[in-house]
Amino acid sequence: MTISEKIINILSETIDDITYIHVEDVTHKHLKHKSHENGKLHIKLTLSSNELSNMSKVSAHRAIYQKLAPLMSEYIHSLIINLQSASSTK
Repeated sequence: MTISEKIINILSETIDDITYIHVEDVTHKHLKHKSHENGKLHIKLTLSSNELSNMSKVSAHRAIYQKLAPLMSEYIHSLIINLQSASSTK
């Protein structure tokens, strides 16, 4: 199972009302950065959920980071989160 699939599984299992989710590995854009670590990914996450939309942006990001904590420590160097309202993805 890929990291993208793991992210989708974790979030789908822990957030009931996800209406859209897309995970993109953007590591290739960061390969020449001094802080780049081999084996650690740069992930762009776009998702829509009423549950997260009802939270402040900071609270929603904290909730996502908390749910992905096991992957963050081992596989993910950077996580870009783009939250969309549920109505914008219909």
